[in-house]
Amino acid sequence: MLQLALKGHPVWMINQRGTEYSNKHETLDVSGKEFWDYSLTDQWLEIKANLETIKAYTGYDDSYYVGYAGATFQMLYALEKEE
Repeated sequence: MLQLALKGHPVWMINQRGTEYSNKHETLDVSGKEFWDYSLTDQWLEIKANLETIKAYTGYDDSYYVGYAGATFQMLYALEKEE
């Protein structure tokens, strides 16, 4: 990823709920039960929101996604759910 960024490509690194880096939700408090009431399959909505944000910011219609572990599953699920 660093090599792509150093060559001038926009690189975005996102975190899903449940990581130490994603404790600032717009409407939910990290100490509340609702923040933690989700499943891996629910996170496709967060991937979708992240991709929409990136598209709005960059103006690019296409992007590449590199996932690791659960993130790969979440993206495959998201792609299957999208029309």
